[in-house]
Amino acid sequence: MSAGKFGFTPDDPIDLEAAEEPLDLARAFQPTPITRVSPPRLAEMDRVAQAAGFTSRENTPAAPPPRRRRVVTAQPTRFLAVRAPESLYQRFVRYADKHQLTYHDAIAQLLDTAGEPE
Repeated sequence: MSAGKFGFTPDDPIDLEAAEEPLDLARAFQPTPITRVSPPRLAEMDRVAQAAGFTSRENTPAAPPPRRRRVVTAQPTRFLAVRAPESLYQRFVRYADKHQLTYHDAIAQLLDTAGEPE
């Protein structure tokens, strides 16, 4: 083996006798002492949060009930993608939300109301 293979040349020999002792990591790194933290002052935190525009979860109204789960139909399904003006889209979504309908059921109800046969 050549000494040059590992980055050392014969002109730069390693003196193993003069090498330092290995570093004792147990003494080199000391643990940081644990300091006691006072409990949070919740009233003060709420006041600062409210001043910044945040509201407490405890003071917010309950979430609306979840939408009905979609019922799997016995018929095969087809995909319908429709581009609509924003106002018409929002109107349709409001209608479905107001009557607690899925989009599928809202379309069926609108067609039924229009008198379109199945």
